[in-house]
Amino acid sequence: MRTPEDCRNAAISRILRTWSLIKMVPEHQLSILRPLLVEQLAEQQQMNENELVVLGLKYLHQRGGNARQNFM
Repeated sequence: MRTPEDCRNAAISRILRTWSLIKMVPEHQLSILRPLLVEQLAEQQQMNENELVVLGLKYLHQRGGNARQNFM
């Protein structure tokens, strides 16, 4: 059985992979987002992996805006 932390880490990997495709940047350039996602998803232990992916993508989409945040 997977722990909530395993589920969260798998979701974050999927989020970053998807976000790299959306923003058309290499996934390794998005590693700076991992701590933000960990913080954002840490309290969502009742959610499954798919729900965490949706929440994480929504979070990144809402952060989008200025040039520095184009990866976000």
